[in-house]
Amino acid sequence: MPRRRPSPDAEWGAWLAVSAAVFATLEGHALLRRVHERTLSATLRRWLGIRPSRWYRAAASAAFLGFLAWLALHIVVAVDRDEEVRDGTP
Repeated sequence: MPRRRPSPDAEWGAWLAVSAAVFATLEGHALLRRVHERTLSATLRRWLGIRPSRWYRAAASAAFLGFLAWLALHIVVAVDRDEEVRDGTP
């Protein structure tokens, strides 16, 4: 007999809990030891070429902000058409 798969809520909830725990561990360790260049904010600034300033700074920042805007719209406005059909909402 096949095992029943957990619900998507349980799977994504577990993913979110693990991600939050890893974030809290890494961020807390950096902040408690006052090694601010190891925080998520400082790391994102490096990756995006913000600090120190890199030639790709504008493009990387625009791409990051564009992704965040898309994600917000995708979640709040339910841009996924398949989801709307399953819900029965127009």
